Amino acid sequence: MRKLIKNVIIASMSINMLAATVIPASASVLYTSGHAQEEANLNSLEAEIKKFHQFLEKKGITDIQARTDEEKEILLNQYLNQLGRTRSVGAVLGAIAAAIAIGKGLYGAGRYAAMQAVSRGWISKTQYRRNGGGYYWSIVAGFGFFVANGFDDYMWDR
Repeated sequence: MRKLIKNVIIASMSINMLAATVIPASASVLYTSGHAQEEANLNSLEAEIKKFHQFLEKKGITDIQARTDEEKEILLNQYLNQLGRTRSVGAVLGAIAAAIAIGKGLYGAGRYAAMQAVSRGWISKTQYRRNGGGYYWSIVAGFGFFVANGFDDYMWDR
């Protein structure tokens, strides 16, 4: 039992080391691409404001500030109804695609951690297979199911 606990701690440490090397690199990429993303968001916002002003012009409204709050709300609802559901469907599909990408990345991190643990001699596949449940649930507790499944699949040659 003591050896199992030692091996679980070693596996957890290897995943922590992996996270320490992978996460800062991806965070720096996100930071450098953040400026371009902000500029794209600003351009998108300006285009959306222009479309809204065109909608108001079609309605014959030149000064939106002269309207009451109720009238502004009605105009905004009309504008949003005109846009349709395509934007909300796109947002949902984008969220699903992002979740899949994150899941794949975490799964790959688990496989990589397992590969490193085996290649560095911290654990062998036979040791993991004998006490796999303890390792698996320890990794789930520390890093989640995606990482644990990636680690487990590598150890079981799946």
